[in-house]
Amino acid sequence: MQWGGIHLNASMATWYASLLTDSTTAGLLVGVTVSGAIGMLLGGIRVMGVSLGVAGALFAGIAWDLLVWQGHRPAGVPGGHNQTLEFLREFGLILFVYAIGLMVGPGFFDRLRAHGVRWNLLAVLVIGLGAGVASTAWWLMALPGSLVVGLLAGATTNTPSLAAAGQALGNLSPEVQTAARELAAAGYAISYPLGIVGIIATLIVVRKFARADPVEPVATPTLDRRALLITKATAIGLTLRDVRQRAGGKVLVSRVARGEGYVVPGPELLLEKSDVVLAVGASEDLDVLETICGERSPRDLLAEPGELQIRNMLVSERMAALHTLSALDPGATHAVTVTRIVRAGVELLATEGIALQLGDRLRVVGTSEALERFARVVGDSARALENADLVPFLTGILLGVVLGSIPIAIPGLPAPLKLGLAGGPLFVALIVAARGRLGRADVYLPSATIHFMKEFGIVLFLSCVGLLSGEAFLRTVTRPDGWMLITIGALITVLPLAITATVALLWRRTYGEIAGLLAGSMTDPPALAFAQASAAQATTTGEIPARIYATVYPLTMLARITCAQVLMLLLT
Repeated sequence: MQWGGIHLNASMATWYASLLTDSTTAGLLVGVTVSGAIGMLLGGIRVMGVSLGVAGALFAGIAWDLLVWQGHRPAGVPGGHNQTLEFLREFGLILFVYAIGLMVGPGFFDRLRAHGVRWNLLAVLVIGLGAGVASTAWWLMALPGSLVVGLLAGATTNTPSLAAAGQALGNLSPEVQTAARELAAAGYAISYPLGIVGIIATLIVVRKFARADPVEPVATPTLDRRALLITKATAIGLTLRDVRQRAGGKVLVSRVARGEGYVVPGPELLLEKSDVVLAVGASEDLDVLETICGERSPRDLLAEPGELQIRNMLVSERMAALHTLSALDPGATHAVTVTRIVRAGVELLATEGIALQLGDRLRVVGTSEALERFARVVGDSARALENADLVPFLTGILLGVVLGSIPIAIPGLPAPLKLGLAGGPLFVALIVAARGRLGRADVYLPSATIHFMKEFGIVLFLSCVGLLSGEAFLRTVTRPDGWMLITIGALITVLPLAITATVALLWRRTYGEIAGLLAGSMTDPPALAFAQASAAQATTTGEIPARIYATVYPLTMLARITCAQVLMLLLT
């Protein structure tokens, strides 16, 4: 028994060791999953309030490659399975960027039109300065181009640009591609930790010099409500539709009090003298409506008892999401009024031409019976949205991969550029998320699903990058000029941020705005979290950084992907 027990333990130890080091698919998956899990635990450790976050998976993958695979690696591991790890790496990247596009796509183009150009120009300044510092280091120190691109990607905490740079080498031999990608991944790992610290340190310094109180509000204008008394002859006898059109079409009437009672505020309702209307819209639009109708009324129509009620409804019926609000005709057909739509955290005025999307939350006014009928039309069921439609999801990824594979010839470059597996899916996701559908198919996914896809994708990508680059990282960090590489990475992080922050300060921007800009220009979620927490203490709201971040993030991501490819082609 004793010897049998010893023999059994030895056999089990041999079995465990072979599972960890074998060149089988199971052995590779053990390396990917264990390094990902350990990396997430490592990334959650905070030192002076700063953590590695998901980048912990990168360092865990490097450690697994050096300590497990390197020490006991049979022939062909992972060399014979490089393609498997490379596939998992690219697949994780696609999931990550597609999820990002779905998250920021709704409302992105509205934010861009409202105040996005100036902020994106400043973000491009950060990108250009970073590329300039990296190129200068390459020229002065004669460093390998792929290493410099990796330093740039890590110093700016932008993982997709690292992947895009590797994809730009498609015309070179497989051996050269492998060596370049390993060097780029090593440079990324060297500069990434200081990249995170450098961004937050810059935000701390900026906070000491920036204005704390907003000078110009940058948030999406909130919707107000106002009770107006109909006294002007020019408004008496007009329909609600006519009054709205004269006010610019940017206001809605949710209630109309007539005498002691209420009437349904349908678009064809004729206004009478002494009617009191409750209008919803931006303050400046309500001012215009007030000049048309007459004067403000002290009555609080929401507080008065009556048959009309207010109810929030969730658009969960897919047939309803195929129509505009005017096509559903809530006023004439259902005797209700939709006043507001909340989409991806943004409050929108429920104008007739707006297209509904799954997941929209509607503010609806009407009688209890009318509200029940309209609720059946839009669905109003959270359970109905729990099941995701995979066909438009997979179709969107397919279109993104195809778009990212289209070569774009640029004069002066030795090879054509591509949006790649990072840029293509991101661009498609932005478009379909903004429209809410792909063709006639809805692209809605529950927010929890999108968040999981984003986190899983980036952990899978970084784990595989680490597993494929352990040797190159060790060789690079132990170089005699290793300290110089760390310094270059720090300069790539801090100099562009400091210069751009100075420009924004001279422009008299607030801390919340600058913090959101700097975090977004680095596409760095930990920096955004720090910016929100610190902005909530320094300003009236912690939402300003998130809105600026979401405004510059998509275009910044695409610009960094393109920049990395250009530098890889020019410097390698």
